[in-house]
Amino acid sequence: RSDWYPFTPQLNSLTSVSNRKGMWRRDGDTMEVKCGIRYNGVGDNSDWTMEIPESKLFDGLKNASAAMAGNVQYVGSGEWSDSGTGYKQLMVVATSTTILKIFESVDATPVETDEFGASDELATTSRIPIKGWSAVS
Repeated sequence: RSDWYPFTPQLNSLTSVSNRKGMWRRDGDTMEVKCGIRYNGVGDNSDWTMEIPESKLFDGLKNASAAMAGNVQYVGSGEWSDSGTGYKQLMVVATSTTILKIFESVDATPVETDEFGASDELATTSRIPIKGWSAVS
């Protein structure tokens, strides 16, 4: 395993994002990613997505999870601290070779940025198989 490296999560929408931090490291052919986002208001009504760090590409052929509807694959989990209703469990999925998206675990619906409000926080952890990386260092 490599050391942890900081990165700034590249989100599709920065509306009402007050803080965003991430860490990633290499573990064989997989990138481990931890991400934290804090909101200070309501987003802009788009599906929440984030680019895979370092412009790396997701390798779906290495992913052990079963494909979900819409050609997305499970790569991680998360928790949403919703200041209005409590905690919600999340799934992180790869929707393409470059994009991660979050879904609510309870009903597998995509999370939209306008669902966030002031003081809401999001934390995710993912393991993303990367194209061109070997399991043997």
